[in-house]
Amino acid sequence: MKRKTPERINADLVEKTLTVLYGSAVTDKLIELRIREKILPSIVPLVYKYISAVKFNSGVLVIKTQIPALRQNLMMQRTLLIDKINAQLNKKVVTEIIV
Repeated sequence: MKRKTPERINADLVEKTLTVLYGSAVTDKLIELRIREKILPSIVPLVYKYISAVKFNSGVLVIKTQIPALRQNLMMQRTLLIDKINAQLNKKVVTEIIV
């Protein structure tokens, strides 16, 4: 009996199916999770440990930190962060960042 190799699931297809079944709230949570777990640590690896919360809702990314200097630096680099996040997501999802 020959063993079958597992097939890869298309992530875009899963995301579209969840959006159809449950609405855009699930899609926003998936995007938030992807940004929090994979994208932000790769974009800002040295300061990621000082970010206390990341929330995403309808194109608005909210980043919370208790360090004023980091907050100011993130505010000054908002457009650069938006471009890098959207580039890694391969679509224009984040339209605004609130720090």
